[in-house]
Amino acid sequence: MKRKFKIVVTVAIDTEPTAIDHIGVRQGLNWLQDKVEYLLIDPLKNTPEEIARKIIDFKPDLVVYYMDLLLRQKIPERISGKIKCRQVFWELDYRPLKANLEQSYDGFWQEWKEQMKYLEHIFLSNKGQLNAWKDFFGVSTSYLPHGCYIVDKLEYDEKFR
Repeated sequence: MKRKFKIVVTVAIDTEPTAIDHIGVRQGLNWLQDKVEYLLIDPLKNTPEEIARKIIDFKPDLVVYYMDLLLRQKIPERISGKIKCRQVFWELDYRPLKANLEQSYDGFWQEWKEQMKYLEHIFLSNKGQLNAWKDFFGVSTSYLPHGCYIVDKLEYDEKFR
């Protein structure tokens, strides 16, 4: 039997269980369960040391950093050289750029930039910023829309009438 492709996704799946994008990540991975083996790690519930250890022990083919907190905690650097896997970042922010990337977002650009040497790719939900991110970080980028989930059965709720 062929080994399944192994994916780690770092997402606040336990601490923010009702976020539609978090539900969607789990739903999408469940749909792929015949093809992939996955591990969801909640970065708000685990220490950086625990996160790095869990990733290394799982021996994934791919790590998707779904939250920038992991870049600030230097998780890509912590696991680099300990296992061989691809590491990517999925930034889901729609905020507009100010004058440049360094003045935009949360002010963590330098910390993010330091970790980019360990990453192979950035998925970005803001299509208009693909080139700016590619130029600033020196990492290839592509568009991937913000996550959501598909409702299996619609139910009418009177309170939202």
